[in-house]
Amino acid sequence: MAAAPADVTVDVGDDSHKKKGLYDQTFGALGRAYDKFALSRFGAGIDNNKGAFFNLLFSHVIFWAVGFPAGDEFGYDDAAKDPDTGNIPSGPSGSGVFIITLVLTCVATIIFFWRAGTIWVNGRPETTEEIIRRKTTRRRDSTSALDDAKQEVAEMERKASSHDIKEAAKKAQGP
Repeated sequence: MAAAPADVTVDVGDDSHKKKGLYDQTFGALGRAYDKFALSRFGAGIDNNKGAFFNLLFSHVIFWAVGFPAGDEFGYDDAAKDPDTGNIPSGPSGSGVFIITLVLTCVATIIFFWRAGTIWVNGRPETTEEIIRRKTTRRRDSTSALDDAKQEVAEMERKASSHDIKEAAKKAQGP
Protein backbone atom coordinates (compact mmCIF):
# COMPACT_ATOMS: atom_id res chain seq x y z
CA MET A 1 0.00 0.00 0.00
CA ALA A 2 1.45 3.36 -0.99
CA ALA A 3 1.89 6.00 1.67
CA ALA A 4 -0.13 9.18 1.37
CA PRO A 5 1.67 12.52 1.12
CA ALA A 6 2.48 14.23 4.42
CA ASP A 7 -0.08 17.04 4.07
CA VAL A 8 -3.32 15.92 2.48
CA THR A 9 -6.33 18.19 2.53
CA VAL A 10 -9.85 17.25 1.67
CA ASP A 11 -11.43 19.75 -0.71
CA VAL A 12 -15.11 20.39 -0.08
CA GLY A 13 -15.73 21.17 -3.75
CA ASP A 14 -15.57 24.16 -5.99
CA ASP A 15 -17.32 27.35 -4.99
CA SER A 16 -19.45 27.76 -8.13
CA HIS A 17 -22.52 26.23 -6.47
CA LYS A 18 -22.52 28.73 -3.60
CA LYS A 19 -25.33 31.21 -3.38
CA LYS A 20 -24.30 34.78 -3.87
CA GLY A 21 -24.60 37.02 -0.85
CA LEU A 22 -27.60 39.29 -0.43
CA TYR A 23 -25.50 42.39 -1.02
CA ASP A 24 -23.89 40.82 -4.09
CA GLN A 25 -27.27 39.96 -5.59
CA THR A 26 -28.79 43.35 -4.83
CA PHE A 27 -25.95 45.79 -5.42
CA GLY A 28 -23.52 43.96 -7.74
CA ALA A 29 -19.96 45.31 -7.51
CA LEU A 30 -20.80 47.48 -4.50
CA GLY A 31 -22.26 44.42 -2.78
CA ARG A 32 -19.12 42.37 -3.48
CA ALA A 33 -17.03 45.19 -2.03
CA TYR A 34 -19.24 45.24 1.08
CA ASP A 35 -18.95 41.46 1.45
CA LYS A 36 -15.15 41.81 1.41
CA PHE A 37 -15.35 44.70 3.87
CA ALA A 38 -17.52 42.61 6.21
CA LEU A 39 -14.78 39.97 6.35
CA SER A 40 -12.29 42.46 7.81
CA ARG A 41 -12.09 42.90 11.56
CA PHE A 42 -13.41 46.47 11.39
CA GLY A 43 -16.13 45.56 8.90
CA ALA A 44 -17.25 42.59 10.98
CA GLY A 45 -17.73 44.89 13.95
CA ILE A 46 -20.19 46.94 11.93
CA ASP A 47 -21.72 44.07 9.93
CA ASN A 48 -22.49 41.95 13.01
CA ASN A 49 -24.05 44.92 14.81
CA LYS A 50 -26.18 46.52 12.12
CA GLY A 51 -28.96 47.48 14.55
CA ALA A 52 -26.59 49.10 17.02
CA PHE A 53 -24.82 50.89 14.15
CA PHE A 54 -28.16 52.24 12.86
CA ASN A 55 -29.07 53.38 16.39
CA LEU A 56 -25.70 55.13 16.67
CA LEU A 57 -26.14 57.01 13.39
CA PHE A 58 -29.82 57.86 13.92
CA SER A 59 -29.34 59.04 17.53
CA HIS A 60 -26.50 61.32 16.46
CA VAL A 61 -28.61 62.76 13.63
CA ILE A 62 -31.48 63.48 16.04
CA PHE A 63 -29.20 64.98 18.69
CA TRP A 64 -27.26 67.24 16.34
CA ALA A 65 -30.35 68.27 14.32
CA VAL A 66 -32.87 68.76 17.15
CA GLY A 67 -31.43 68.39 20.65
CA PHE A 68 -28.21 70.36 20.40
CA PRO A 69 -29.74 73.43 18.67
CA ALA A 70 -32.47 73.61 21.35
CA GLY A 71 -29.91 73.28 24.11
CA ASP A 72 -27.65 75.83 22.47
CA GLU A 73 -30.40 78.40 21.91
CA PHE A 74 -32.35 78.04 25.17
CA GLY A 75 -29.92 76.25 27.50
CA TYR A 76 -31.17 73.92 30.19
CA ASP A 77 -33.07 76.53 32.18
CA ASP A 78 -36.76 77.24 32.85
CA ALA A 79 -36.21 80.99 32.45
CA ALA A 80 -35.50 80.72 28.72
CA LYS A 81 -38.82 80.59 26.89
CA ASP A 82 -39.63 80.41 23.22
CA PRO A 83 -40.55 83.99 22.22
CA ASP A 84 -43.20 82.83 19.73
CA THR A 85 -45.15 80.37 21.89
CA GLY A 86 -44.00 81.10 25.44
CA ASN A 87 -43.24 77.38 25.94
CA ILE A 88 -40.14 76.07 27.65
CA PRO A 89 -38.46 74.02 24.88
CA SER A 90 -35.64 72.82 27.09
CA GLY A 91 -34.93 72.64 30.80
CA PRO A 92 -36.37 70.78 33.78
CA SER A 93 -39.96 71.88 33.06
CA GLY A 94 -39.64 71.78 29.29
CA SER A 95 -39.99 69.02 26.74
CA GLY A 96 -36.55 67.64 27.59
CA VAL A 97 -35.49 67.53 23.95
CA PHE A 98 -31.87 68.33 24.81
CA ILE A 99 -31.36 65.94 27.72
CA ILE A 100 -33.37 63.07 26.19
CA THR A 101 -31.52 63.19 22.87
CA LEU A 102 -28.20 63.55 24.72
CA VAL A 103 -28.85 60.45 26.85
CA LEU A 104 -30.13 58.55 23.79
CA THR A 105 -26.96 59.43 21.87
CA CYS A 106 -24.68 58.46 24.78
CA VAL A 107 -26.41 55.10 25.30
CA ALA A 108 -26.41 54.26 21.58
CA THR A 109 -22.73 55.20 21.29
CA ILE A 110 -21.71 53.12 24.31
CA ILE A 111 -23.69 50.07 23.16
CA PHE A 112 -22.31 50.17 19.63
CA PHE A 113 -18.69 50.64 20.64
CA TRP A 114 -19.01 47.98 23.35
CA ARG A 115 -20.43 45.38 20.95
CA ALA A 116 -18.31 46.26 17.93
CA GLY A 117 -15.24 46.74 20.11
CA THR A 118 -15.37 43.14 21.30
CA ILE A 119 -15.18 42.02 17.67
CA TRP A 120 -12.45 44.54 16.87
CA VAL A 121 -10.37 43.27 19.79
CA ASN A 122 -11.16 39.54 19.63
CA GLY A 123 -11.52 39.22 15.85
CA ARG A 124 -14.55 38.46 13.79
CA PRO A 125 -16.54 35.32 14.52
CA GLU A 126 -16.20 32.46 12.06
CA THR A 127 -18.81 32.18 9.36
CA THR A 128 -20.73 28.94 8.93
CA GLU A 129 -18.76 28.21 5.77
CA GLU A 130 -15.45 28.64 7.61
CA ILE A 131 -16.55 26.32 10.41
CA ILE A 132 -17.60 23.64 7.92
CA ARG A 133 -14.36 24.00 5.97
CA ARG A 134 -12.29 23.79 9.17
CA LYS A 135 -14.13 20.69 10.35
CA THR A 136 -13.97 18.90 7.00
CA THR A 137 -10.35 19.71 6.22
CA ARG A 138 -7.97 17.18 7.71
CA ARG A 139 -4.22 17.19 7.76
CA ARG A 140 -3.04 13.61 7.83
CA ASP A 141 0.37 12.05 8.13
CA SER A 142 1.43 9.08 6.02
CA THR A 143 -1.11 6.68 7.57
CA SER A 144 -4.82 6.62 6.96
CA ALA A 145 -7.43 7.11 9.67
CA LEU A 146 -8.10 3.35 9.71
CA ASP A 147 -4.41 2.60 10.20
CA ASP A 148 -4.34 5.15 13.03
CA ALA A 149 -7.27 3.42 14.71
CA LYS A 150 -5.66 -0.03 14.30
CA GLN A 151 -2.41 1.25 15.80
CA GLU A 152 -4.27 2.79 18.72
CA VAL A 153 -6.15 -0.46 19.43
CA ALA A 154 -2.94 -2.48 19.19
CA GLU A 155 -1.23 -0.11 21.62
CA MET A 156 -4.13 -0.37 24.07
CA GLU A 157 -4.06 -4.19 23.83
CA ARG A 158 -0.28 -4.21 24.38
CA LYS A 159 -0.61 -2.01 27.47
CA ALA A 160 -3.46 -4.12 28.79
CA SER A 161 -1.55 -7.39 28.28
CA SER A 162 1.62 -6.01 29.90
CA HIS A 163 -0.51 -4.81 32.81
CA ASP A 164 -2.07 -8.31 33.10
CA ILE A 165 1.39 -9.93 33.04
CA LYS A 166 2.60 -7.61 35.81
CA GLU A 167 -0.50 -8.38 37.89
CA ALA A 168 0.01 -12.14 37.39
CA ALA A 169 3.67 -11.82 38.42
CA LYS A 170 2.68 -9.97 41.59
CA LYS A 171 0.14 -12.68 42.48
CA ALA A 172 2.72 -15.41 41.86
CA GLN A 173 5.23 -13.76 44.21
CA GLY A 174 2.68 -13.77 46.97
CA PRO A 175 2.29 -11.39 49.88
